[in-house]
Formats: sequence, structure tokens, C-alpha cells
Amino acid sequence: MRHTVLPLLAVLVAASASPAAADPLVPGLLPWVLPAPADSGREAVVQVRQARQLSLREVAQIIDARVPGRLSDAQLVEQNGRMVYIIRWEPSDENARGRIIIFVVDAETGAILSRRG
Repeated sequence: MRHTVLPLLAVLVAASASPAAADPLVPGLLPWVLPAPADSGREAVVQVRQARQLSLREVAQIIDARVPGRLSDAQLVEQNGRMVYIIRWEPSDENARGRIIIFVVDAETGAILSRRG
């Protein structure tokens, strides 16, 4: 058995060092070098969207500049093909104590799309 394992190991090492190992489309490729899953294109789109979207902190600063207060709750959702933050905001104004304002903010641009409350 020892004589069988060593030549097999040598073949595996030589195959992994060959230029064919770098190309996932070459037949007979070693099993640890596989092409990306079929849904990787969708994952790439999601990663690009996330790179372009504002952080929750940035969105809270945009809202705070218009209505001083604090963030109560937030969700990031897709709405009409775009990512938006739905923000529950507690104004710090004495006259608005206990009031909640709901903002819908474009996650990419920071534009306030709607405001209720």
C-alpha cells in the first residue's frame, strides 16, 4: 500500500502545480478548485449595492439635521426596486414628547422619500 500512496501523492502535487489548475473550466480539474456557484452573480450585485448604500449612522445624521432627536428603530428593505431605510424617529423637542415620526430614506442617496407623523 505504501508504494501505491506515494506515486498517487506525486501525481496530485504535480497536477495542482500545473497551469490547468488555475482554470476552473479545464476538464479533470482537482476537486478543491471548483467554479463559483451559479448564484454568485446575484451575490456580486448585492455586494455592489451594499457598497453604494449609506450606513444607518449616516442616515440618522441626515434626519437629525432636519428634526433633532434619536433613532428608535430602523429597517432596510427593498421598495420599488430600490433599497430604502424605514426609520422610526423620536424628536427631542419638548412639545413632541412621545411622538414617533416615520421616515422612508433612499439608502443610496440619503434622500428623504416620505415622512409621516
